[in-house]
Amino acid sequence: MRKIIVVVAVALLLAGCRSLAGSSRPDPCIFRVHDGGVICYGMEAAEVEWVAGKGELASNGEFLIYDHGLAVYYRNNAASLIYIAEGDYYAHPSGAKIGDLPDKLRKKYGTATIDDKEIIGGSLVYVYDSIHNKPLELDDHKSLPIEEPPAIFPAVGAYLDDNGYIDILAVGDLRAYLTGK
Repeated sequence: MRKIIVVVAVALLLAGCRSLAGSSRPDPCIFRVHDGGVICYGMEAAEVEWVAGKGELASNGEFLIYDHGLAVYYRNNAASLIYIAEGDYYAHPSGAKIGDLPDKLRKKYGTATIDDKEIIGGSLVYVYDSIHNKPLELDDHKSLPIEEPPAIFPAVGAYLDDNGYIDILAVGDLRAYLTGK
């Protein structure tokens, strides 16, 4: 019985993350490819550990590092930025994962808020303005105060290697992207 409840809970969490499919609003989750375990922006550390296992504090003390290339920044004990930096153990609901071309992100979200080819092989960041219910335009983010409630600006981003493949995939909010907090 307990196993059925866990399976139903995971399915509901995953459905919640995928419910934004087809929209320009960034999906604030990643999922474990082999079983669908979900980690979302805003989850408490204990919830993340239930899916990812015990994390270790990074040497700079700013985030926790988990197995399989997962790193999570926390603000007030809630995940504010979730990074995947290796392998194909985790993926984004769009289907994008480390080593892929960013085509799945581009297909799902369209034009990136930030499309910077100066960082490593490039980077893409999609930011959504929840106040105005629209994607943030390319220069809009420059005038936004980072003190705004962070959930107002959910984001998904990818850093690309020199060949244009996803090297780091991240979900979180604009404040966490800009400040690491």
